[in-house]
Amino acid sequence: MVAPENAPVGIVLGPAIQDNFVIPGTASVNQVPVRSWRQTLDVGYRSAFPTAASSGRRLELIEAALSFVPAAVSLQGTAAVVATIRFKARLIDASGGEVAALAGTVEAREANVAPSEAGMTDNAMKAVESLYEKLASDLLSKG
Repeated sequence: MVAPENAPVGIVLGPAIQDNFVIPGTASVNQVPVRSWRQTLDVGYRSAFPTAASSGRRLELIEAALSFVPAAVSLQGTAAVVATIRFKARLIDASGGEVAALAGTVEAREANVAPSEAGMTDNAMKAVESLYEKLASDLLSKG
């Protein structure tokens, strides 16, 4: 989706992005512990942009806040959740100047119906995929 001359050579994760944290529970979604979030974002970046670029540009994720919201509700309560990521990102050129910036929210393309750690992790990874797809289409391709 991104031309080689526009692809970033690397990613910088801002200090506001925590590695281990707990997403507080709400009336409709249980508390969710998160581990290795920064590593997840880094692995997602390398999956999205596997070839080395020579543009000298870097992608900076200033914010990448993970949460889960109800996707389906039944009489028994929440039947499915979907991972969302609220983000702020910048494309930085080789000299450190800002080329473009983007903020928004993305979500996993499908909901999670398994209330297990594995199900929540898988859904969060799908939201990370959506994040990099959004950045590639709306930030990097225009920079």
